[in-house]
Amino acid sequence: VTASDDGKVRLCDIRSFRPVCRIATFADPATAIAFMANGDVVSAGTDGMVRRSLGDTLATVVKVDVAQDVVSALLPRAGGLDEVDVVSLDGMVAAVDLSPVPAAESRLSQFRECPSVRSRQLYQYCRAGSSLAAPSGNGVCFVAEDGAVTDDSNRHQGSNVTTVAFYGERSCIVTGAEDGTVTLG
Repeated sequence: VTASDDGKVRLCDIRSFRPVCRIATFADPATAIAFMANGDVVSAGTDGMVRRSLGDTLATVVKVDVAQDVVSALLPRAGGLDEVDVVSLDGMVAAVDLSPVPAAESRLSQFRECPSVRSRQLYQYCRAGSSLAAPSGNGVCFVAEDGAVTDDSNRHQGSNVTTVAFYGERSCIVTGAEDGTVTLG
């Protein structure tokens, strides 16, 4: 699944990289995508909207306005099929309920500052293990405005990095830089 500057989120064939279908279109560039445990796709754009699309039909079933800032990262919460952690560009974290049946209470928890991020601009965030909104102090890293990858210990892993992910449940971090290099470290 790809998200691009034209605001389109597409499902692509991994063998040919050709688009299979368009999942969602945002008025502004699409900024984040994630897969839920059941295969549904969650996507977000610079307009602050978070959408859940069914994995089999790709129809959008839930759309939530987080009304905070540009969404820079989405991570499904462990143990819950319908909750996703939303991270805004200013480093704030909240949980959003994307259950197909509307809940009586608010779908969005209150945004709070993540201790690992503080006030630095956040372009990508990843976590090994459970929830973003309740950091355990390990397995958290983010890409800051200057492209440096920082973990909980504030160790800089590199520079000019544009994306970051954990390799399985291990503490290895995979980074992709602007020059096209991918590093496992």
